[in-house]
Amino acid sequence: MAKIRYAAALEHAAASNTNPSLVEAQKLLIRMGYDVGSADGKTGPNTKAALQSYAKQVGLPFDGTSFDVLLGSLRLRQTD
Repeated sequence: MAKIRYAAALEHAAASNTNPSLVEAQKLLIRMGYDVGSADGKTGPNTKAALQSYAKQVGLPFDGTSFDVLLGSLRLRQTD
């Protein structure tokens, strides 16, 4: 019984683990008209496609290591 509870707790913790920076990026992309699904802090296929599309649009690399640059660019675009 304890094993089942522990497994359920781990599953819940994994499901609720979100990335605040990604939530911010998702919200900014949504404001710009991109379809990311929901701003849940998880990198699903819609979020990945939106980030890739945005990066291409603004001439930034999309190589998986430049998220901070993408987020900074999104923040700047919101002040335009």
